[in-house]
Order: sequence, then C-alpha cells, then structure tokens
Amino acid sequence: MIRHDSDVREPRAAEGEEMVSLMRLGVLDALRKHKVEGRSVVVWDQEAGQVVQLRPEVIVIPDETVEPGSA
Repeated sequence: MIRHDSDVREPRAAEGEEMVSLMRLGVLDALRKHKVEGRSVVVWDQEAGQVVQLRPEVIVIPDETVEPGSA
C-alpha cells in the first residue's frame, strides 16, 4: 500500500487544562486497576509530610470524572 502525505497525521500535544484532565484520567485508571487487582498504592501525605501506602480497600475512586474537553 502506498501512503500519501494526507494519510499521515502529526501528533498533537495536549496543552494546559486538557493535559491536566488527561493526567487525572490516567491516575484514576491506575487507581481503579490497583483496587480491582488488590494492589496497594503509595501516595504523598501532604499533612504528614511523608509517603504512605494505601491498601486496596481504602482506595477511594470518585464517582464522576471529567472527560477531556468537556469542562
């Protein structure tokens, strides 16, 4: 098959709020997977000023997520 220039698309970089939204979705996806698979996660506890381990049963996933570009 011959590729024409019109078939090739340059990747577009996400910017600003869209990047934050995409990162948030990635984190939520990772948290869901860890919870379902029974794996702990480590997070920074800002109040305690230290890294803490969260067991799967205490991982909280927000019910609503904002889809990229829908805010």
